[in-house]
Amino acid sequence: MQLWNSLFLISIGLFIVLVALLFVFRFRKNVYAKPFTEDELFDSKNENGIKSYYHFTSLETRKYIKRYVFRKSPYQRNVICNFTDDYKVISYFIVAYSKRKKVVDVVEVTEKPYGLSSRVISVNKNAEYVNVFVKRVDGVEINTNIIRPIPVRKIKYFTTLASLAIFTFLFAIRHLIILVLGGLHAKEFLYGVYNYIAIGISLLISLAYWVTARISLRKKNHQNRRGGTHEYEFF
Repeated sequence: MQLWNSLFLISIGLFIVLVALLFVFRFRKNVYAKPFTEDELFDSKNENGIKSYYHFTSLETRKYIKRYVFRKSPYQRNVICNFTDDYKVISYFIVAYSKRKKVVDVVEVTEKPYGLSSRVISVNKNAEYVNVFVKRVDGVEINTNIIRPIPVRKIKYFTTLASLAIFTFLFAIRHLIILVLGGLHAKEFLYGVYNYIAIGISLLISLAYWVTARISLRKKNHQNRRGGTHEYEFF
């Protein structure tokens, strides 16, 4: 009985340490290639409850997209860009930020413009600011992507630590259930076959999470290499 109680305490301690490591290092956190830029606001309007903010783009973007209008309503947010030339095909990123300048959306747009204005591009309804970055103009590459893929080592760290955290949590919960429900027969259950079966199931659940989490993060990386979370194509 003392052995299982000691293992229970060890599992609780390991769970706390593992969760703390995951919280501190945030292995799944996206890293963005471009920092937030406070674009110059030169006009604003409020018509029928829709607020329109007219901005000049940053110096890097201004060569291709000189300005944009960011429109807000209680139900949606959208952006319209003004191009500096009548391009055949242009691709660009719209990065949307919250009030705290945290990224809430990344949209990749590829279009064949009709004139010097873009289509109306919808972004996350919680967006309060946006930045525009050019990806490609008439076959000339400007920026490859905005979201950097998560390094492989961070994927390994996260999946391993998270799986161990799940196992230690299930191990501890199993022990508590046996103590509460087993009562005077708890010791008998702890040294019985069903206890080992429960530990085996906990291990299988942890391994299943390790596999699914790794697959999910690889898919996320593949999406990041393509440039964004949403894609629009207009031809």
